[in-house]
Amino acid sequence: KLVFLADTSTQASQYGDVSPTPVDSIFPRAYIWSNAANMLLTGALVTLAPYGLTIVIVVLLSALLVLSAWRLATLWFSAAALGILVMYAGLAFGAFAVGGYLLPVLPVLMPLVVLYLFSSVYRYAQLEHYEGVLEGSLQSYLSPRLMAQIRTDPDILKLGGARKRITVLFSDIVEFTAFSDQADPEEVQDVLETYFADAAKAIFSQDGIIDKYMGDGILTFFENDGDNITSAARAVDCALQMQAQAQELDQFYRSQNRSPF
Repeated sequence: KLVFLADTSTQASQYGDVSPTPVDSIFPRAYIWSNAANMLLTGALVTLAPYGLTIVIVVLLSALLVLSAWRLATLWFSAAALGILVMYAGLAFGAFAVGGYLLPVLPVLMPLVVLYLFSSVYRYAQLEHYEGVLEGSLQSYLSPRLMAQIRTDPDILKLGGARKRITVLFSDIVEFTAFSDQADPEEVQDVLETYFADAAKAIFSQDGIIDKYMGDGILTFFENDGDNITSAARAVDCALQMQAQAQELDQFYRSQNRSPF
């Protein structure tokens, strides 16, 4: 038999053979020596996981985390990442408690946490970029007032739409086909970009919605706010503004000795 004798005093004025441990801030070291002796006598030694196994575990769990980031939505990805971390922590605890096999914890969990943070930041940046591109596209078709409404209530864009009374405005450029046949492609593009930019300002000033650009034509519609039927008047005002802008553009082109608009 082995007998361990030690001073286990824990008074502040005279500490015995004690030290801080993960179990307690003041722990008798005799317990540590007795436990070590018992492990030697019974052969219940702690087995450290090989370094190569740590690398394999990190690679496999990282691949699983990346796959989750790629395939799952943000909320489910966060849940999957937390599940992976908890699963491995439980596996490491069970391996040590049952078989005395010491799996690395921090060397595995820390890279996974860093990878999760990086993936989350990347997903957020991608989402911001996508929303920016989408908003930029919508701004080419919707007025600033409608864009503000969509930011406040995104459900406006829900599929299925709603049945409303609207006014539709079709517009195109007179003799544009003949002009495009004889003009350079660069000049045609410049004319269209300038005209569309001016036309969009007129449309948005009347809260119109551009449905599509059709060659040199624009299909626009105007909605009504509740029972206040103003769409037809706004469509006519928009058409008059577009004609006035076309005349100004024609005068500008003539002043530069370019083809009349």
